[in-house]
Amino acid sequence: MKIIVDAMGGDNAPKQIVLGAAQAAKHLGKKITLVGNMMQIRDVLKQASIDEGLFEIIGTSEIISNDEEPAQAVRRKKDSSLCVGLNLAKEEKGSVFISAGSTGALLAGALVYMGRIKGIKRPAIAILIPNKSGKMTMLLDAGANADCRAEYLQQFALMGSIYMKNMYRLEAPKVALLNIGTEAKKGNALTKETYELLEKEDIAFVGNVEGRSLFDGECDVIVCDGFSGNLVLKSIEGTAGVIFAGIKEIMYQSAVTKL
Repeated sequence: MKIIVDAMGGDNAPKQIVLGAAQAAKHLGKKITLVGNMMQIRDVLKQASIDEGLFEIIGTSEIISNDEEPAQAVRRKKDSSLCVGLNLAKEEKGSVFISAGSTGALLAGALVYMGRIKGIKRPAIAILIPNKSGKMTMLLDAGANADCRAEYLQQFALMGSIYMKNMYRLEAPKVALLNIGTEAKKGNALTKETYELLEKEDIAFVGNVEGRSLFDGECDVIVCDGFSGNLVLKSIEGTAGVIFAGIKEIMYQSAVTKL
């Protein structure tokens, strides 16, 4: 598998991206392809005393920032690190493209340069949530499609199930539908229609799951529309930030007390 990394994507690019890619290259024992401003990438490598031989570097002249309109940026900046990286991934069968840049641009670029899987009407953003069993639960869609039809959620369930089956070697990943209650008739028109479709699918559908059960580990895939999924994602991020800030404050106060 060829690993292609957008060296210019992210708030701390290219330095942190390059440093992380170097760690990955050493751990995996294989070259990683870095795409971006060649001079800046080489400056980071030189400053950190990292062997350039760990990488294949593809030079580009443009960068897509987070404040640009995604679709327009992808069409206008064809020599950006994101677009060139996606093109490379399309040409190299079995490769993977990684970017910490604009999510919207990555999604738009993937549609323009790589296209959709045959039969899939909408792509989805999938996130992996650590659960209390020590494993991972996939949540999708986490923000690609704010407005969804039931058939989109049905396809998200299929994609999520296939991913977890192949990547985590689960024989029959348990798939659940995010809802405001566990009863089959709960929810709005979208979730009720989706429930009926998932019951007929050849997957291990276990019914509805509430937001408070996200971390229980009782299911492997949780399906929802992108609006709900993004709210969940941002809520998790905010909660984690508060918890870690609290832990740091407790540790600080404890240290001050000892002094």
